[in-house]
Amino acid sequence: MTDKINQPPKENLVRAVYPAVELRSTGDDDAMPVLSGHFAKFNEWTEIDSLWEGRFLERIAPGAFDKTITENRERIRPLFQHGQDPQIGDKPLGPIRELREDDEGAYYEVDLLDTSYNRDLVPGLKAGLYGSSFRFSIVKEDFDKKAKRSAHNPEGLPERTIREARLFEFGPVTFPAYAGATAGIRSLTDVYTLNRFVRDPKRLAEVMDAMRPALPDDGAATEHSDEGSRSEPQAQPSPPPAVAATTLQDPPSGGSSSVRENQTVNTIEERVARLDEIGARLQEINAEHGVDVLPDAVQAEWDQLVSERETHEKAVSAYETRKATLERAATRPQNVERIEAPQRHISRENIYDLERVRAESRTDAEFTSKVRDNALRAVEGARFAHERADENKNKVEIEKLLSQDESGEFARHILATGSPVYLRAFSKAVAGRMLTAEEQRAIATVGTTTAGGYAVPFTLDPTLILTSDGSVNPLRQMARVERLTVGNTWKGVTTAGVTITRGPAELQPVTPLDVTLGQPEVTVQPVKAEIQFSIEADEDWPRLQQELARILQEAKDDEEADSFVNGVGTTVYPEGVAYGLDASSDVGTTGDGLTIDDLFRLEGALPPRYRARAQFLANKAIYSQIRQFSTGATSGEGAVWQRGLQAGDPAQLLGYPARESSAMESDPTADGERVMLFGDFRAGFLIVDKVGMTIEIDPHVRDGNGKWIGARALLAHYRNSSKVINDNALRALKIGVVTS
Repeated sequence: MTDKINQPPKENLVRAVYPAVELRSTGDDDAMPVLSGHFAKFNEWTEIDSLWEGRFLERIAPGAFDKTITENRERIRPLFQHGQDPQIGDKPLGPIRELREDDEGAYYEVDLLDTSYNRDLVPGLKAGLYGSSFRFSIVKEDFDKKAKRSAHNPEGLPERTIREARLFEFGPVTFPAYAGATAGIRSLTDVYTLNRFVRDPKRLAEVMDAMRPALPDDGAATEHSDEGSRSEPQAQPSPPPAVAATTLQDPPSGGSSSVRENQTVNTIEERVARLDEIGARLQEINAEHGVDVLPDAVQAEWDQLVSERETHEKAVSAYETRKATLERAATRPQNVERIEAPQRHISRENIYDLERVRAESRTDAEFTSKVRDNALRAVEGARFAHERADENKNKVEIEKLLSQDESGEFARHILATGSPVYLRAFSKAVAGRMLTAEEQRAIATVGTTTAGGYAVPFTLDPTLILTSDGSVNPLRQMARVERLTVGNTWKGVTTAGVTITRGPAELQPVTPLDVTLGQPEVTVQPVKAEIQFSIEADEDWPRLQQELARILQEAKDDEEADSFVNGVGTTVYPEGVAYGLDASSDVGTTGDGLTIDDLFRLEGALPPRYRARAQFLANKAIYSQIRQFSTGATSGEGAVWQRGLQAGDPAQLLGYPARESSAMESDPTADGERVMLFGDFRAGFLIVDKVGMTIEIDPHVRDGNGKWIGARALLAHYRNSSKVINDNALRALKIGVVTS
């Protein structure tokens, strides 16, 4: 080990304190305890004896963590074994209750999540078998290369005082066997760095070769104190690029995104995945160092990553070009000999890069056209997680909206919320995991909106995709549905119909027709819903994605089932079809109850032009009453009710589809209540959606006593409304005596 060093490294250092972990009960025997302690102590001189860092004394000055706690607290995570445990990985131990400096050092309190991996850790934590460790980088320091001998430094080793540090994560660790179990502070940087390469023996050998001490340049001895000369110092080894520059704020799954040019990449999918890793790593380096000149080791990694990226891009581009040529050759008629030159390849990642599209566009119109084309490509390759989502139908619907998107705003929404980076960032945000710098920018520029929260990816957005099969909220299948991509007000034109007469005779003047046009306007209104899901659901993104699609859709359906029927039509509530229908559409019953004659009278009251697409809407209790009519002896009573011809079809009443709504009146004797609607709902009732749902995330839902219940909550925000636009197209059966 060297006695002297020029300057120890500052990036991705790991320190551990033993013992420094405590468990405190919350007073509830069933609740998980609170993890607390100090992961760093102030003004304690510690000897750092590290193959990677060198040998010197170090202490942490009070105030070193103030800035990072203030500015980065939301990104700091408590992890076990720095996220490297093979069973637990980088799952957080719990939310940080308290993180601050006190007189002793950096103090923390963490509410342990009630998970299986935390329950496994509790016995060892109670037994005091773990130390407390943290990973950090040094921002400001004082370094004395020629410190004099003193009581705390009898050998006269170099001394470093850390004035400001950037904290990434902290938590309990087990000490390696060689570290012993004595109290104090020690460096675990060597162990932490080594663990990142043990899976690749070849790369590990390269790292170890780079770590071997080199001979001094001039061989000259250097005095270390005035008490005589010491042995010749060896030069500090240059950091291997992959180790020195690896930012571990949020390591990509499956290994580091650092340079791995010696690793075999055989398939096009592996090359594309590697390009994603390289892009993320370049963004991390840029965010870590800002406008500063990169250190030599980091610059070396940057250059190698750029070179590797160019290699993969060329390979992907060449493969796609060959594939396109083969496809054209397979479909070209045999009598055509000329082969067109392949078009310039646009990678999957590039279609989401709006800055690149802007740079390549000469006019705003060209930019909008390219954005729309890229959005169509994104939709073409999209997959919808909801189990009831009709993929082809949804793609056709979204493509239709894109064709009407003159401003390009909706196309940008599709690209923004459908990009791989945003999908990754959204999944981590929901699961409470740490984001990379690139993901943070995606959330900041795309996810947050004027309404607050995160925009829901378009493949999960219930305001955009079609998932309901009509069993929960049938009005969406029955009514006219319009979607707004720009603005909050829909404007339309309606008419009660045109009367056509024959004549007049040849060369006789034509009498103009009197046509009255309606101009309905519907302004969408904000809707908010709280949706809870268990913490266990966020441990696997594919499963969570399907669960999110389901719970978002079901929560929206449940709210709309009542609002679209009984909404009172104010500035806050939509106008429901049962509430908003004009009294002129009412058909009274022949008595205080419901009879079979009332059904035929309801049918006869609807103008003939609306009967072709007419449907019934009523509560199941009303249909149950009608089914009893079918037990009668007359042929008319026996024929009123028919079941659907095949699975999924609604039953038929008088030959018309009969849809069920739980929000409709259920009492067939309720005087003055509308118990059944009949008519052409597409002509008479309008639902307007504003495309785009946002969510805010409550990571720790608590009960009335303030105890966490092991659940997260999504606070969903979206906009829609509804309105009766043609009273003549609908009729309502109202309980009461007929007056005429």
